[in-house]
Amino acid sequence: MLKAIFAGFAATTLVACSVQRPVLIDMGEQNTLRGVSSGIFSGEMGFTATNLDSTMSCTGSFPSYLSSLVRGVMKCSNDQKGNFMLNSYVVDDKRQWRGEGKLSNGQMFKIYINYLDDSDNR
Repeated sequence: MLKAIFAGFAATTLVACSVQRPVLIDMGEQNTLRGVSSGIFSGEMGFTATNLDSTMSCTGSFPSYLSSLVRGVMKCSNDQKGNFMLNSYVVDDKRQWRGEGKLSNGQMFKIYINYLDDSDNR
């Protein structure tokens, strides 16, 4: 019984601390992917983004620690893998990330992750 109560409390706490942010990946040549990033603050964040005509999608992850520079990885539906660096900064008490990366075929991209609103789902 005590284990069930603790498990329920732990699950509620993790959901309550989970945040979602919009993500935009600009690959140039009018190929922009949009999606959502979610995860536990001060933990691992994951994201999924798809282009407008759904011909390409990418998933990735990065640590959302409070350091100002973080590294992440992503994999796309066209079998390309990418590495990126994100600069973390705070605007109006909201943490945001912006950075650049490179796919395994040499293509460069920019990535932006921002808060949705003041409540930030916590």
